[in-house]
Amino acid sequence: MRKAQPDALLQAAQESEVRNRPLQPGETVRIKGQTTVGTIEEIDGKNAIVTFGMMRTNVKPERLERAAAPDPRHGTRPPPSSANRRKTACTRKN
Repeated sequence: MRKAQPDALLQAAQESEVRNRPLQPGETVRIKGQTTVGTIEEIDGKNAIVTFGMMRTNVKPERLERAAAPDPRHGTRPPPSSANRRKTACTRKN
């Protein structure tokens, strides 16, 4: 039973090391406070070029945080809610 604690401590130390490591090209990140994930293409001095889907943007690395890679089976967008669906011809009143 005591063996579980050293494993948990080792895992916590490894996670802390990853969080404190500088960001590198190819890592999956998100802008702090946002939900969309992207990939760092390059870091050039004080700016990182990040690709979010088809959009590329320059962001200061301190505004980025590491994120889990999106699940490729689910795509990049969440399913539309009923409020966001467009009305179709069968639901419109004439």
